[in-house]
Amino acid sequence: MFYISNIMRIAPKEYKNQLQKETYKALADKFLPFAKHKPVIVAI
Repeated sequence: MFYISNIMRIAPKEYKNQLQKETYKALADKFLPFAKHKPVIVAI
């Protein structure tokens, strides 16, 4: 069985780099919805 964590629909509070920051800003400026998740794979 595989498990993927919950889907998040908000931008992160801290960005890993400038490109990530600009990408989320562009999405917000154009009112484009997005979804992201932190992949967590657990084998059961």
